[in-house]
Amino acid sequence: MNLNYVGSLAERFITLRSGVTVVPETVASDVFNSFAIYVPSPLATDALTAEALVGKTLPASATAAPVVVDITVENYNEYLGAGLATQWGKIFLDGANYDTHLIVVIFYAPDGSGSDVFSDYVTKTATSLDYVPLTKAYDLTFNLAFRKTLYFPDYKLFDDGAALTYDYRAIMADLIIALAQLCKKNPELSEHLVYGQIKLPLDAVDTNLCWIASKTKDEEVAAATSLSTSTDVDRKKYLWGFLNLIEASNTWMIIHSEQKNVFPVIYANYFSGKNDSYTYIGNKLSKVRLTGVKPTGYPSLLDSSINVNAPKAVSDKLDEKNVGYLISIADGTGNDSVVVSSKTITGTPVSAIDISKWVDYYTTQQIAAWITSYNTTTQAVLRNEVTYKRLQSMLLENLQRFARMGRLVDIYLNMPAYSQLPASKTDITVTQGWSASYVDDVGKITITGMVLA
Repeated sequence: MNLNYVGSLAERFITLRSGVTVVPETVASDVFNSFAIYVPSPLATDALTAEALVGKTLPASATAAPVVVDITVENYNEYLGAGLATQWGKIFLDGANYDTHLIVVIFYAPDGSGSDVFSDYVTKTATSLDYVPLTKAYDLTFNLAFRKTLYFPDYKLFDDGAALTYDYRAIMADLIIALAQLCKKNPELSEHLVYGQIKLPLDAVDTNLCWIASKTKDEEVAAATSLSTSTDVDRKKYLWGFLNLIEASNTWMIIHSEQKNVFPVIYANYFSGKNDSYTYIGNKLSKVRLTGVKPTGYPSLLDSSINVNAPKAVSDKLDEKNVGYLISIADGTGNDSVVVSSKTITGTPVSAIDISKWVDYYTTQQIAAWITSYNTTTQAVLRNEVTYKRLQSMLLENLQRFARMGRLVDIYLNMPAYSQLPASKTDITVTQGWSASYVDDVGKITITGMVLA
């Protein structure tokens, strides 16, 4: 430390005035490594500690602003409440995952102490369901995290007879449908994760509030024809059917027989290392060993600590609806399992969506940084063929990241010649500019043989 710098030769007679040019990083991938977790206000203190809520006013009415708290590896031990920490704390890999953010968003929901009720803020049409406070919270935060989900202390889609101080199970199905709808409207920066617990084995007449394991796809489609005329009971019974009705094409749903929310376990594995694209995008989400997570099923008669797998009649129904569930590995580990599939309910691989949206998001940032860089004052980015080829090069470079890891093949830039672009003095407009084939994980392995006499 120079204690007498002021007044010295260096200070008085030698003048240097350096400037720092801040060049924006051309990629901001945090949004794709992050999760927005939407929490009804009566559950706020289960999700966040008092320390996290210092200086914040919880929404006490539908018109109040949501509370938003950014949870990182540096503050999760202090800020996550007991309930949310139990579920999502593992995503930070015991302090090793610096890339992930949990954006906790507290939105208003009546707690029963006032005169208003949940349905006061619900608007339905035949194919839409809007919960006003959630929509407000989503609109203010959807750009902060790509993956979005709801927080509940448990995800029981059945009545276990337990008395709840706050009956969040009564509104779970409607909030799931509402968030699915919001994510569908903003697919560029939204992917919706839905977790639910059912009771197995099924009774002769399914006693679950949600009949996802007992009804076929056709039965659900036939039952879920209009949200506006449906009842609360209908929307719980045919939750998948109503998600299908609104075409929730970016909703990934997992059903399990255990209370443990498996999404944080899946993504803890996902963030264990970057792949050849230098990102986590494209890492396996399904058929990865989940240590200590029981398969979807019910206790074995020989050893109640181990689950046998769900009957084929159940798994077939879930398969045809593209609903994930867990199965055992059968390698001698009784309580390790894998998620069968990672597809949206309309059948699109989740990783394929991740790649396409990441490429779009990342490339637009690169282009924005390029055309606004400091040297463009004297070297402007012009609307000409040189610029057009540079844009193509940026896009191709980003697609090739995922070709290196084998996720994309047959990449094709479907961009017309510069001379064939729509007439404009300033704009470059290309629709359907690229296509590629996505390579999914191995689904089923069949080996047959024969014995020669």
